[in-house]
Amino acid sequence: MANGDEVEFITPINRLKMKVGSGDGPIKIDPEAIKRAEKALESLADDFDDWLSENLQQLRDALATVRAEGGDTEDNRHAFYTATHDLKGLGSTLGYPLVSRISGSLSRLVESVDGPLAPHMQTITSHVNAITAVVAQSAQGNDDALGTQLAGELEDLVNKALAG
Repeated sequence: MANGDEVEFITPINRLKMKVGSGDGPIKIDPEAIKRAEKALESLADDFDDWLSENLQQLRDALATVRAEGGDTEDNRHAFYTATHDLKGLGSTLGYPLVSRISGSLSRLVESVDGPLAPHMQTITSHVNAITAVVAQSAQGNDDALGTQLAGELEDLVNKALAG
């Protein structure tokens, strides 16, 4: 750009502001749209437990494969990591923060171990069993003292395993 050129500032259109209002008054959201969204969520709520159960079964299947094959293949690690990662995301979304926390701990272990998973099978199995118990007990929310303590102990096990 030469020294004598003028600069033009372009302000993009704020489409969100056009839809919900300027902020000078109440937000302009159609109450019927809210009702439709709530109804859609209610219809999905019935599927939540199925999604959680399916992902938990994928984790159990991955554990069985890792046990049978030693966990040393790239495919085994990927399947196991994917299952833990998916549960980590689903847990909080579906109201199971302990599932997310425990899955996150397990995911961290699986992705951080450079060598075989075999030496860590007890810790891995403990994580899978804990996730299974949380789901079986429908331990939703953050107020399960025993589950919170268990999650902390599992995180400690992972920290020790990764420390050497």
